[in-house]
Amino acid sequence: MKKIMLVLACMMIAIGIQAKDIVTKVTVAELPEKAQKFIQEHFQTVQVKSVMQETDEDGIVEYKIFLKDKTAIEFDMVGAWNSVLVKKATMPRFIVPIKVQNAIDKQFANKTIKKVENDGYSFEFDFADGTEAEINVLGDVMEVETK
Repeated sequence: MKKIMLVLACMMIAIGIQAKDIVTKVTVAELPEKAQKFIQEHFQTVQVKSVMQETDEDGIVEYKIFLKDKTAIEFDMVGAWNSVLVKKATMPRFIVPIKVQNAIDKQFANKTIKKVENDGYSFEFDFADGTEAEINVLGDVMEVETK
């Protein structure tokens, strides 16, 4: 009976290990071309500290890039950016489409952007003062939350 319990425990541990994401350190050159271009266009003056490739149990790949100025960028498997978080730096001005940037300029001109998330349909902004806003790709402000 003890042997059966030991075998079952080992099997459960093995299954648990397999279900975890696989995280691997890679180079900038191993990023999808679209991600490389994004970094070159918007963050050319900052050195890349590290690049991590994360593969989940379904084979979905995401990349997390950490820059020396503590900026963190997340990309999907084709190189489209999902998230940019700046800590010390200023968010690049035209990281979002022009219509979205115009909405930011019009409604949030005096606010500092700390984080922006992109789902392909809209952009969620976190500002330094705690304000959060969602703006769709057409530049329509969908939601604003102040704290």
